[in-house]
Amino acid sequence: MELIMQPTFSACGQACIAMITGKSVKEVIKDMKTDGATSIRF
Repeated sequence: MELIMQPTFSACGQACIAMITGKSVKEVIKDMKTDGATSIRF
């Protein structure tokens, strides 16, 4: 797994998803429709 640094202080979730999926952080931000904080919503 390649380390991907988060581009902003609040994009750690997107960076983690990018590392897991192999996508770029930009792609993940676009897919998630946010570059801010992430959470698990039930």
